[in-house]
Amino acid sequence: MDGPKLNSSDGILPFSGLPARGAWNFMGLLAGTDHVDLLGFATPPWWAPPGFADRLGWYRYNLRLLASLED
Repeated sequence: MDGPKLNSSDGILPFSGLPARGAWNFMGLLAGTDHVDLLGFATPPWWAPPGFADRLGWYRYNLRLLASLED
């Protein structure tokens, strides 16, 4: 999902490599992925989103992006 659309005026921006504070940063689709895959329920432990060696690496990447935002 890229962000809320129904009854929302929130900004949705394409992700440029650096997170934009105060807006939804659309990072593209994880083709063939369901939200359950990212949570790890009924998903093989070796599964990872495309471009990542493991699921934990995907979470670390996203946490580093969030931590890079200024207060």
